[in-house]
Amino acid sequence: MYLPKHNYELLIIIILSSTILFAQQNNWSQFENQKSPYQVYLEVEEENNRITDKTYQSYDQNSGYWVNVSRSSYQYAYYGNYNGLQYYYYYYYSNGWVYAYYYYYYYDNDGNLTGYDYFGYYDGQWEHWGTGEYSNFNSSGDWGTETYTNINSRSGMESTKTDRYFDNDGNVTDEYKSWLDGNDYKNQTWTQTDINNGYVDQKTYYNWNTSSNSWVNAWMYNYSYDNGYNSQVGQSSGYLYYGSPTSWTGYSWNGGTWTPYQYCMYGFNNGYTSYSTYYNYYDTSTSLWSNPYARTYYSYHNGAGKMKSPMDISNSRLRLVETEIPGATEGEWIKNDRTWFSYENNTVNTEGENSIPTSISLEQNYPNPFNPSTNIEFSIDKNSDVILSIYDITGKMVKELVNKNYQVGVHSIKWNGTDLNGDRVSSGIYIYTLESNNNIISKKMIMMN
Repeated sequence: MYLPKHNYELLIIIILSSTILFAQQNNWSQFENQKSPYQVYLEVEEENNRITDKTYQSYDQNSGYWVNVSRSSYQYAYYGNYNGLQYYYYYYYSNGWVYAYYYYYYYDNDGNLTGYDYFGYYDGQWEHWGTGEYSNFNSSGDWGTETYTNINSRSGMESTKTDRYFDNDGNVTDEYKSWLDGNDYKNQTWTQTDINNGYVDQKTYYNWNTSSNSWVNAWMYNYSYDNGYNSQVGQSSGYLYYGSPTSWTGYSWNGGTWTPYQYCMYGFNNGYTSYSTYYNYYDTSTSLWSNPYARTYYSYHNGAGKMKSPMDISNSRLRLVETEIPGATEGEWIKNDRTWFSYENNTVNTEGENSIPTSISLEQNYPNPFNPSTNIEFSIDKNSDVILSIYDITGKMVKELVNKNYQVGVHSIKWNGTDLNGDRVSSGIYIYTLESNNNIISKKMIMMN
């Protein structure tokens, strides 16, 4: 998966959620009387609208098709008054989904997460690879210590321990990770979070230096906010959720000083995150960032909760997260990867994404409403000429986006909200129309300035 370094926490949320797509193939009767956790990493409390599936795909530049890579699935169960979650992870191999691993979590009678079992799929059967235990709960029921014990070398994991410390508001301010060496735990990493007036101001990452027996600087991230769409830091299962930073700057420790190496700028639409752009070149003479190396767009299910912050997907109903990278020519952006999200009452069918389309189709643009740009995706079932145009509500052409021959497959075009003269269009309803092989398909979209 292509993700900027800073999105490790989001990556953990995505990966630690992959569970049970084809569980009916196995006998789970041995687990029927065991408790599962209460939405361990994803606190979506509304019944019948919980996440059920995440599918990650990469874009094959040669064929022009999206290719399945991995899949995360959730299965919920009820034990008394508690919701439970089993979590499976699959990868795509030889035109089919293959088991990789799964987690099974446990709660006590008070609803506190107390532990989990980690299983891996090897040589056609499940093996028990590790166990986890939670302890040292605070007054809010959030765990202070997680201990993972590896019991199978095939897991590729070490026995580790994580200790978390909270401020008076229950936010995690320090997190220490250590690994088991013989009978003793040895320091590994330390993450320190500074909070200012309810917002994450700075996060600093340290590594343990065994030579000096001390913590040494590794990375640091500073966050900037405006006065518009920010929500204060939230708290969920002890994990610190961010407000809505308009940007953050990443620094690496180099030669005894903090050196800027990464910058991210977020865009918002009606208060929720709509896109992010990542840069990796900092001009010290001008104090400006350039050389964008990735940009990500976020779209949502209709009527769904919106993502106030890309670091907190807990109560959002993301539909699609799609990342682009620079192409061969200046100003060109090409598809790189995407993740689809399905819920109990909002299902996205990504099966057949590797197949050749059997008909012409035009998808709803995303995001919608939009500002400043939106994506329009269409499919054609044969190599053919394609015209994609934008019209205002009176039928007057605003701009012709595409007029050329395309190969069979799925294609995506971005409209930056400008007309034929390159001027920004005004807010309102617009019609986008696809013409190909004597077919004409039109849909509406909304531009909001």
